[in-house]
Amino acid sequence: MGQVGSILDHLEPVPVNITSTKLYVHAQDVKVLNPKYLKFPFIDDKETIEYVFGSRVMFIMRGLPGSGKSTLARAIKGTYPDSVLCSADDFMLNNRFQYDRDRLHDAQVSCQQKARHACEDGVNVVVVDNSSVRKWELDYYLELAMENCYVVVVVEPRTPWKWDPEQLAKKNTHKVNMEVMFAKLEMWDTIVPLYFGWFLNTVDSCILSLVGQAHLEECLGKVPEFAEGLQELQQCRRT
Repeated sequence: MGQVGSILDHLEPVPVNITSTKLYVHAQDVKVLNPKYLKFPFIDDKETIEYVFGSRVMFIMRGLPGSGKSTLARAIKGTYPDSVLCSADDFMLNNRFQYDRDRLHDAQVSCQQKARHACEDGVNVVVVDNSSVRKWELDYYLELAMENCYVVVVVEPRTPWKWDPEQLAKKNTHKVNMEVMFAKLEMWDTIVPLYFGWFLNTVDSCILSLVGQAHLEECLGKVPEFAEGLQELQQCRRT
């Protein structure tokens, strides 16, 4: 363990700046969403926040208009100030448009481009804030995350009215009526993940790789039989 220990001794810790784990809520959100609906580990659990800060994580929001999805997305953004928040709504606001279904495709493309730039720049937290009613709407972002080694966390609000079309019609800011809400609920795809759990973050992956390399070098130097066996294995693969 001498060589392993020397490697670990020279690893510099990645600075984690957690100024606060308090909920980040816009003033206009207080009237709409009780803070108890914003209690998620990645917002209020210190160890989870430290993990996210030390890794690459893409949060993909899901929820109908008025469900509290965007409030939750802003809470994530507030917890990780250097994160990038991508939303089709931003396209409308930045171009001073009212919500316009005819410009929805342009808005979606703009959101995808913003997410791609953030991932390619290595931003450690990317938040995608769209309704994502159908599963295929997530496909672009899932592929983007895989290409750039991001852990994906699909997030849905926990508000009790998120399946209530009447309440959603009252609460949403896009003037989506109850009939449209009913239709969206009919189209909603339930997504069940193949597995649950966190994974090694970037820092821990680097440490594990260095420890494994150090053990390998130690075995090669101190156990001749191991080195010979490895050489034979390499020769067999070449033939």
